[in-house]
Amino acid sequence: MPRNNRQTALKYAKGLLAMSQKEGVAGKAQNDLTSIVYSFKLNDKPWKILRNPFIDVKEKMNALKAAFEDKVEAPTLKILEILTAKRQLALLPLIEERFHALADEAAGIVRASVKSAYPLSGKEKEALEKKLAAFFGQKVVLESKEDPSLIAGIMIKAGDYILEQSVRLALRRLKNSLANPQILKATA
Repeated sequence: MPRNNRQTALKYAKGLLAMSQKEGVAGKAQNDLTSIVYSFKLNDKPWKILRNPFIDVKEKMNALKAAFEDKVEAPTLKILEILTAKRQLALLPLIEERFHALADEAAGIVRASVKSAYPLSGKEKEALEKKLAAFFGQKVVLESKEDPSLIAGIMIKAGDYILEQSVRLALRRLKNSLANPQILKATA
């Protein structure tokens, strides 16, 4: 997605977070966004109608109010109306993503994912969460996935950090070093 779309989505997400925090409904607004984006993924017909440039904005606003007025928080409905009026509803999935990241940051939460060749035990996952929490100085929410292509070892992604210690990485490094050998001068 173009950089300016990411920046625009971030501005909307910040605005929604500020409005929803002011009203004390940030958690509910987060759930609202997730539900709306998910429902549009399940059934794209309303999504196409709302994004159709040939349908009058007032009609779209009426449809939004009819569909969401009693089901979502006021800040969520307001952001939907603004996006519809400015013909930027296509940014909604990106706004949702940015909103989640901002809400986590405000709550002092770091989301991390760990891939391992084999499933992690409860104790291993707990120990990893504690080590990551100590490193980041924040609460860590860890998502664990299996990835047999790692062969053995783990790969952790948290924030802007990536740590990989796996046989796959070691083999890749070995392959690269064999492909680009360095000649060392022997000392007598």
